[in-house]
Amino acid sequence: MSLKQRLYRASPVGYLALERAYRASPLGRRRMRAAIDLMERTIARRSADEVQLYRKHVGPSLTVLGGPFAGMLYSPEAAGSVLGPKLIGCYEIEIAGWIEAATTTGYRRILDVGCAEGYYAVGLALRMPDAEIFAFDLDATALDTCRRHAQLNGVDRRMRLAPRCTHQTLAEIVAPPTLVFCDIESAERELIDPSAAPILRSADIIVETHDFRSPGITAELVERFRATHRIEIVSAAPRSVTDYPALARFPEGVRAGLIDEVRSSGQCWMRLLARSPL
Repeated sequence: MSLKQRLYRASPVGYLALERAYRASPLGRRRMRAAIDLMERTIARRSADEVQLYRKHVGPSLTVLGGPFAGMLYSPEAAGSVLGPKLIGCYEIEIAGWIEAATTTGYRRILDVGCAEGYYAVGLALRMPDAEIFAFDLDATALDTCRRHAQLNGVDRRMRLAPRCTHQTLAEIVAPPTLVFCDIESAERELIDPSAAPILRSADIIVETHDFRSPGITAELVERFRATHRIEIVSAAPRSVTDYPALARFPEGVRAGLIDEVRSSGQCWMRLLARSPL
């Protein structure tokens, strides 16, 4: 158990107060920025290597080879996560069934909060030609890449991009049937809050939770939505190279690396299906 988790178990309210104060402090902001910079450099280096491998063994144009978005044209830039698993089609394969179900549900609007370069925003736009897509990311470079990615796939006219999604944004945009897709690196504790954004009580939600960064968030979201939603939770599972035929195009020595998402232990996703959409 990490120090964060021990502190949270000792006093959830006290831990959350300390966490907010630390993040707002100059030291907390500097350390967070340094961690983000290191992560971005690591992702950029590994993604560049994966693009070279793909172009050498598959072809010059990047296309997703499997999974729910097979056939999607892809940009060579990554934001927030490496490209290899996305190109192979195993990225977040734990929720692939939820994504497939979403494409047949008839959602009129999709909100992708923390869209990065647009794997889900663009992929869902392709799979759901009648849906309007709203994509948000605080990283301006990620938004630019998402925009280019949408143009590459011819779905940019149905996409609305913005840096920030707030409770007011949710109130203005969410109109059932809507799917809110959220991956915002532990800020889900603040945003996915039906007491601050009551419209969430009637929306379907898929959210990646980050207990290793914000202890107790999965359990807290369960309590927030227990009365209004049917709740499913899946955890990160190991990958096997034998499950992905596309890997046969690559040398044996690089196959395991191409499907490695570098997940933290205990990573979870939640699907919250509204019992009574408005």
